[in-house]
Amino acid sequence: RESYEFSRARAESVANTETRTANTQGTLKSYQSQGTEGKRWLTAGDDRVCPICASAEAEGPIPLGRMFNNGQAGPPGHPGRCRCTLLPVREMPRVGVGGNGVRSRRS
Repeated sequence: RESYEFSRARAESVANTETRTANTQGTLKSYQSQGTEGKRWLTAGDDRVCPICASAEAEGPIPLGRMFNNGQAGPPGHPGRCRCTLLPVREMPRVGVGGNGVRSRRS
């Protein structure tokens, strides 16, 4: 009997996590090269979504260079079978002061 440290399940978990991490790093480089300003975490949207990923999704769009509240630049939010993905946000909302002194958001 194998211990979890060297089991097939452990090897698959590590491989899946590292592959997803590399995928996210490539995605972020692609976004950066295209002038994308922000990113957004997207979960599977079902009852199996974990609190780590749900919290990152709830942040909404954030600047491309910023980390999500879970400390990650993008999925996976945890080792194993994270089902989340990263979406580009072409332009981040701008907050400015208009001529009337009122702050407004440009979409």
